[in-house]
Amino acid sequence: MIALQQEGKILHLGLSNASVEQFGTATKTAKIASVENMYSYTQRITDPDSPFGFQGGELLPFCEEHQIPFIPFFSLQTSLPSGPTKIQALAPKQGVTAAQLNIAWLLHKSDWILPIPGTTSIQHLAENIKGAGISLSKEEMEFLG
Repeated sequence: MIALQQEGKILHLGLSNASVEQFGTATKTAKIASVENMYSYTQRITDPDSPFGFQGGELLPFCEEHQIPFIPFFSLQTSLPSGPTKIQALAPKQGVTAAQLNIAWLLHKSDWILPIPGTTSIQHLAENIKGAGISLSKEEMEFLG
């Protein structure tokens, strides 16, 4: 793929399920357009044993440094853990769902994050879109950690 990009046959290359090491190798040899890894409020740490590959928590700062968009996947599925979290405590105070607050958290976390929450219905799509309009204060982001 890198050779095809260097020949001008491919314009954009993206990485998916990449580790920090893979990201470093790729950015030294190619122009990377985006990185797509699992990432959400509750899924922030790299876990090589995960069935979904590496999470983005450790990779996000490198994307920001290189100004490469970071696209978190499964961000809503993992925003609803079985146990209590700070996001579940704050959501009712905001009058929103935990999933909507997770979208807001992602958007406040970094200007380089482009969430792609999946949906199977128009109603769910509308709920996801409302998440983009939620404002979080500096104190709320500090509370969420």
